Amino acid sequence: MSTGSSSFNLLEKWDKLIDRTTNNESFMRGGEIKAHGQFWFITNNNHLPGLEIRIEKNIKIDPKLLPQARNWSVKFLDDRVIMELKKTEYQEIFIKTINLILTVIILKKIKAEEEIKKFLSILNDYKEFFEDERGPRPLKLEAQLGLFGEIFILSQILVKKLKASEALNTWTGPSKSLDFSTVNSFIEVKTSAGENLINTTDSQINPNHDKQLFLSFLKIKKDEGGSNLNELIYTFSENLKKSSEEDYNSFLLKLMKVGYFEIHKDFYLQKFNIDKISYYSVGKKFPFIDKTKIDIPDGIEKIKLDYKINLDKCSNFLINENDFLGKI
Repeated sequence: MSTGSSSFNLLEKWDKLIDRTTNNESFMRGGEIKAHGQFWFITNNNHLPGLEIRIEKNIKIDPKLLPQARNWSVKFLDDRVIMELKKTEYQEIFIKTINLILTVIILKKIKAEEEIKKFLSILNDYKEFFEDERGPRPLKLEAQLGLFGEIFILSQILVKKLKASEALNTWTGPSKSLDFSTVNSFIEVKTSAGENLINTTDSQINPNHDKQLFLSFLKIKKDEGGSNLNELIYTFSENLKKSSEEDYNSFLLKLMKVGYFEIHKDFYLQKFNIDKISYYSVGKKFPFIDKTKIDIPDGIEKIKLDYKINLDKCSNFLINENDFLGKI
């Protein structure tokens, strides 16, 4: 997947720095190159990438804002913050993460103290990917299918009513319990390559939300004439890039949030075709377990119910695609 112009310029700087510090004996102990504003790309004597934030005297940064993670170190000095990566396995993801977050700052033209706070705030949302001792891992099959369904609904269905950028803004799946949030509704997407059973929790598919909830169910099958996850993502990202680099960058950040990394794209080559798409309006009579009506013994707390819904028994709640799009 190609990158937008801002990210591409940052990647060029990384390439230049890494090449220089790897091949030039004058820089064997590490080097630096200015990235943007107060941000400098650095490498250490192990040639691992890092980031240095140089803080002007009039700017105060709370050390509590610094994102701590198992596979990078963070040092806070009087006039700078220094982050250094610890493991080679994370190099590509580290560089991509830093580039995407800096691109947000560049495109939004955020300055001085606010750009540092914004950078650290976003980075905190992504530090979980640097916690695993074994390095970044590809999505499991269930997560792959789930993402395939979400990207299909986003790029093929919602764009029938919304602009691509508007549809992207409704996609909350990477950070919320429900996949999409429009002005009038929530949308949950479930994808299956097998039977018509879906997994849910008591807090997910139920009518007790503050907006109407719709369920979109995709039945898919393996088909070499179809598309794989990489192709769906590439096509939609190219459409976004044509209209807005900011939207394109936002899409890449959301993909990272859900655990999709380009270094794993060879794991996502299986092609699928959509066998059937069904839409359900989740009303008061839709089958769900209402936890508030269960007699819970005193002393039992924080109950989470996981169960399956048989969609073969939910035909009374089916609506067609036109009605679905008309109500979102």
